Amino acid sequence: MFTYTGEITAPLGLDIYDAQGRLVRTFARCNSGKEVITWAGDNADGVSVSDGVYFYKIRSGDQQMTGKFVRTH
Repeated sequence: MFTYTGEITAPLGLDIYDAQGRLVRTFARCNSGKEVITWAGDNADGVSVSDGVYFYKIRSGDQQMTGKFVRTH
């Protein structure tokens, strides 16, 4: 599971990629204020993905943050 919690003032996008760089899941929020996005380890079709290294990209306004994490069941 991956959770992002933060204060946002512009629309927020969260993209999750697998180790080969393929897009696994996208989340988009247009709220302002405190935001929580939780990824339960599924792809866009709702199918659970494999354990391994995944990368994330968070975009909000003109800001961007990237990182990686390890998914384990």
